[in-house]
Order: sequence, then C-alpha cells, then structure tokens
Amino acid sequence: MATQELASMLDELMGRHRNANPSDKVTEVTWEDEGNCKFYLVDFCPHELFTNTKADLGPCSLIHDEDLKKQYQEAKDSSRKASIEEDFLRFCQKMLNDVGLKIKRSKERLVATQMEQAAAAGITPEMRAETDEKITVLTDKINVLVEQAEKAGCEGDVDEAQTLLQVCEELKAERDELKNKLGITVPLNPTDQYGPQKAMEVCETCGAFLVIGDPNSKIDIATANKIKKWQDDHLMGKMHMGYARLKAGVESIMEKRKQEREVRDKEREEYRKKRDEERSKDKKSR
Repeated sequence: MATQELASMLDELMGRHRNANPSDKVTEVTWEDEGNCKFYLVDFCPHELFTNTKADLGPCSLIHDEDLKKQYQEAKDSSRKASIEEDFLRFCQKMLNDVGLKIKRSKERLVATQMEQAAAAGITPEMRAETDEKITVLTDKINVLVEQAEKAGCEGDVDEAQTLLQVCEELKAERDELKNKLGITVPLNPTDQYGPQKAMEVCETCGAFLVIGDPNSKIDIATANKIKKWQDDHLMGKMHMGYARLKAGVESIMEKRKQEREVRDKEREEYRKKRDEERSKDKKSR
C-alpha cells in the first residue's frame, strides 16, 4: 500500500511516464483506458474510504488521476460514461444495502437487550407499549408546535414563537425521559469505566451503537466528557464518514438524474405544445 501511494505521488509530481527514455514513444492515457479506476472518475474510489477498518476493501490497483477525472467529467455524454456511472452507483448501493442489513440486525439486538433489561427491572410488555404510545403522542405534539412556532415567526410574532418553542422543549425533555426508561439504564459490564449508561441507539449511517441523552445527569463531568469525546470521534471516524460519503455520492447522482429527467420532460412538454399550436394554425388556415 505504501509503495502504491509513493508511486502515485511521483506520478503526480513527475508524470506517469517519468521512467520513460526521451527517445521512447509515449502513448497518452485517456479516461477511457481500462487501467483507470472508473469509480474515481465518477466521484471517488470506495477502496480509499475504509482503510484499516472492518469494512476495508483493500487497495485499489487502478489509476487515480485528477487530470483523467477532469477529462471524464468534461467529456460529452455517451453510453460509455453512462455505463461507468451506473457501475459506480451499483457498487455504492450494494455497500449501503449491506450496511442497511447491519443496522437492522443491530436494532434487533438492541431491542432484545432492552427488553431483557426492562423485564429485569419489572417493566412489562404492556407498560412498554403504553410508554411507546406516550412517546408517539408527544412526538406528534412537538411536530405541531414546531410548525406553529415557524408560522408565528414568519408572521412576526416573535413572543408567540418563543413561547411555543419553550413548550416544545419541555415536551422533548418529557419524551427523552420516557425514552431513557425504555433504554439501557444499567451497566453492560459491572466494571464499565463509564458507569451506568444512558439509553442507546443505533447509528443510522454506519450501524454503530451510540449512547444518547444527557450524559451529565447521573455521571461525573470527567466521564461525561469522555462519552462526548467518544461520540465526536465516532462522527469523525472512517467508518461513519465513509458510509456518509457513499450515501452522499448516491444521492448526488440520483438528484442529478432527477433534474435531467425534469429538463427532458419540460422540453418534451414544450415541444408538444408547440406542435399542437402549429397543427391548430394549419387547421385554421385551411
């Protein structure tokens, strides 16, 4: 891997043909050559996102070149470009589907753990269902209040908007308290350095388990800071950022295709209207 990175740096500084003799006939590489990484041409190479993580795809042996990427992006639309983009999209979507299954399994595992702990704490399934219903009702009320606050703000009634938001915060606190009752409220490990844990959830991006809620409520500030740092490290970690970039890459292509579709539909509609107008004029002139 280090050798490949060094070679790439030398290519960037001295050119890909740095070892060629002055008399050698050099064949220029274009973006269409098979030795290029087609994923890198489209946006990025997924192999570079998860280095030294559980999702490591290994090094990419193909060419990553900014000039070739620029050539690709400036080239006219063609079946070759469309095929490359489709391959990139398919690869990214498969990785996102795989992590989606991991997220599903993690959520099931978390629910099972929470139900076991709830049973140990004397929380029956009926009590859990009742609490879930309360959480749903509070969520609906919060959403309504937020809409009303936004409307009041747009109309210039700042005092009313602030009052509604204050009520909204109180309901959120009540909802969080209910969520914490259903979450993990005892140490997973009696010797856990973090002590009693707050409720947990599964990261919707990478499937990792996250501690949620206010960590300062039942633990000392030093430990709370450790938990906060762990949360920040998670968000900046390779796994999380890698899957976030995969998702952003897919969404970018889908949005581009949506816009292109809308332009084509608009052009077809304008063409149809123009054609109908011309036919109408022809009929009147007869």
